[in-house]
Amino acid sequence: MLNYLAWLSCLALLLTTASCGVEDQADEAGPRLSVDKSQVEITRNGQLSTGSNATILVIANKGYEIVSDQPWLTVNKPSGQGYTWVTVKAESNDTEAPRTGNLTVRSHHLVENIKVTQTLAEIDLARVFYSETFDWAIPIAKPESDPVALGGGNSNRWNIYSDDTGKDAWAANCKLTDWNPERKAIGLYLHYIHFNSNSNFDTGVILPGIDAEGYVNATLSFEACKDGGGSGDTVPIVVEIIDGPGTIAETGKTMSEAMIPAEQWKWHQMGVTLVGISADSKISIHTNGKGANKYCRWFLDNVQLKEILDN
Repeated sequence: MLNYLAWLSCLALLLTTASCGVEDQADEAGPRLSVDKSQVEITRNGQLSTGSNATILVIANKGYEIVSDQPWLTVNKPSGQGYTWVTVKAESNDTEAPRTGNLTVRSHHLVENIKVTQTLAEIDLARVFYSETFDWAIPIAKPESDPVALGGGNSNRWNIYSDDTGKDAWAANCKLTDWNPERKAIGLYLHYIHFNSNSNFDTGVILPGIDAEGYVNATLSFEACKDGGGSGDTVPIVVEIIDGPGTIAETGKTMSEAMIPAEQWKWHQMGVTLVGISADSKISIHTNGKGANKYCRWFLDNVQLKEILDN
């Protein structure tokens, strides 16, 4: 009898353990689906007005499928799994009116819809030499890693030197290089980067060389926000051509005047005009506190270098 009771107890324990295991596995196996936008607007030729391709970030842990309801509208990756950038592809709109199509993204019972509007607008022929939104950092972002939106600083970022996740993401996705690599002071937040200067030194980045023959003129635009307690740090940001040809139109020199974000926890649009740059030009965005700013912490987002066409 004792052996029989012991056997029943063991059997009950095994059944309970197995049941828990199945439930845990079911939870882990639950499909998850998200897309980064619900609407896309493209020009007559199928690209964005900037001349780049329209893309959609699809995150689907159990795989996805994308179906279009229009013959002129497709995507380059109609199926996939995990974290995937999908390019929207459209035939030239040779009709006399704008047209719309819908992309349906499915993952098991989950559905997301994306409305694509193709206008009659012509593409902007000016070349975009470089564009960086840092959206590739979104899937690896730590919780509450958007201090600008939250209105308060925190350390929920990946350092691109000391944290493997940040280091790998930076190496795989970003073409910027550190302007002051000895300090190892760049971190990744949700969709932008952070510079942490807790001493009297400056920080910044260097853009990759442009793909252009001869000399060109261009606009360099970006968004910046100051970090820090109280009313925030004083952050004198400059654009500088640190090597090769070119000048800043606004100053006639290789360095711009300082651009200082005025309000705390707010993005400030900044930019300069670059004259006579070439593939040999090295262009940087960095602070220029000249050793007088003990704290010079700031955020950078939406960097774009775009050609200026001659009229």
